[in-house]
Amino acid sequence: MSDKKRTHDQFYKNEKGLPPKDIFVKIGNYLEEYKDKNIKIADIGTAIGSFPDYLSKRYSSFEITGFEYLEELIEEGKKTYPHIKFDYLDVNDSNSLEDNSFDVISMIGVLSIFDNYILPIKNCLSWIKPGGKLFIFGMFNDYDIDVYLGYKHSTEPLGSSLEGGWNIVSKESIRQTLNELKVQSFEFHDFEVSVDIKKKLDDPARSWTEKYSDGSRFITNGLCLLQPQKLLIITK
Repeated sequence: MSDKKRTHDQFYKNEKGLPPKDIFVKIGNYLEEYKDKNIKIADIGTAIGSFPDYLSKRYSSFEITGFEYLEELIEEGKKTYPHIKFDYLDVNDSNSLEDNSFDVISMIGVLSIFDNYILPIKNCLSWIKPGGKLFIFGMFNDYDIDVYLGYKHSTEPLGSSLEGGWNIVSKESIRQTLNELKVQSFEFHDFEVSVDIKKKLDDPARSWTEKYSDGSRFITNGLCLLQPQKLLIITK
């Protein structure tokens, strides 16, 4: 697990009433195969529950739980989406959930928080029923290099604890991990956002979009990252 701090997640408290993110819709489209089934879904690192809220409106038969590590986000989620079930979860604790508890698990923007990326993947797979799916959205490197990032604001003194959350795991490392865990199958899908995201000058660590000369968008932020965002779909 990373020894870097992660305070930047507090901005999720203010993400209310926004249109569904592109990745919500994309994962929702993959879940069409379950549309008439009463499946159990866990969204891990749910923040205030925006993704479970989206799924609950699109698929009324799904039983969805939003799991979050930060208690303040859970409390904010309960106020914002009282129809959503929330619970505390440490994804690095294998005893947090019973094995084979869920048909589908999603982790959106969570894996990059952890230096040990194997443990949360292994735990999630143990919590999924055989044949179930794990959706992981995040940054994955096409090159065979794992990148571990930390940052601090210029107003903080040298030697301050670094902020984490922006690690980039290589696709090759993921492939090796999943082969060792003997999953049924897995595939990476490139992701391109379809809307413009404005830069927030008061929070340069927040992501925004820029455009290439051909008009296509890429995602960046004040860490000078060109974010290689992808959706990883694993079938247990």
